[in-house]
Amino acid sequence: MIEQPAGHDPDKKQVISRVAAILAAIAEGGPHGVRLVELADVTGIARPTVHRMLGELRAVGYVEQLPNKRHILGQTLARVSMAAPSPKLDVIALQDIAQELSDQTGDTTYVAMRTFGATYYLVRTEGAYPVRARSVEQGELMALTASYSGLVFLAQLPPHKREEHLARAETNHPALEWSESSSSEHVEILRQTVNAYEDNGYIFGHDVVVPGISGMAMPVPVRHGKPYLVVSLSGINSRFQPERLQRLHELLSNAVAQVEQVLGEGQGNRDDRTAL
Repeated sequence: MIEQPAGHDPDKKQVISRVAAILAAIAEGGPHGVRLVELADVTGIARPTVHRMLGELRAVGYVEQLPNKRHILGQTLARVSMAAPSPKLDVIALQDIAQELSDQTGDTTYVAMRTFGATYYLVRTEGAYPVRARSVEQGELMALTASYSGLVFLAQLPPHKREEHLARAETNHPALEWSESSSSEHVEILRQTVNAYEDNGYIFGHDVVVPGISGMAMPVPVRHGKPYLVVSLSGINSRFQPERLQRLHELLSNAVAQVEQVLGEGQGNRDDRTAL
């Protein structure tokens, strides 16, 4: 008989791993949420067990259930995660970089982070131009298909994961109700914009996420893994005319390089495709 170390509890270890798998699957679903049956399929955990664990996670605020019975990560878990140390993320420095870019361009600058399968807006700054883009609040969490920054994160995903997010665009996208495009047409526009990222290394478009609004979004390269921060510019369409695009691209690239320095990433992973 093999003697187990003192304090070793295989059942407890299994519970923790199952909870972690369920939370990870819910995180991947983003603000759209995930159904119980989908969680069971993705995690391979029996449906009754998933149901029981969801109840326990809801009781402590780590999971919330939407009116449509889908599950999302809860506010309590979000507060716990924010308490984790993040020495490489200097939000004040990011704010300064973003404000400088807004001052240079006159437009709205965002610094966004991919989290919980969605786009989390760390920073928003405004330029001097009096007509501004539709506001996304600092601290807001949006679906990957609902913003130019989100489309950069979407482009990082495997094709089948991209399609899963695109299939939910009608539910997640705030502008569809007043867009002239049909749902299928809009999804195809999103798909084409994301596909163009493969060649360009950044996202740009007019009327892609919100009618009348243009945007340019660029990832912050990292030495290992996929980019987790995006810097973007947004404004009304007239602010993104061809004669300004080269200059906007240069200024945005410079801001991205500054963020790299803040993260300690340097120039190790720069992408030559980002030249216009």
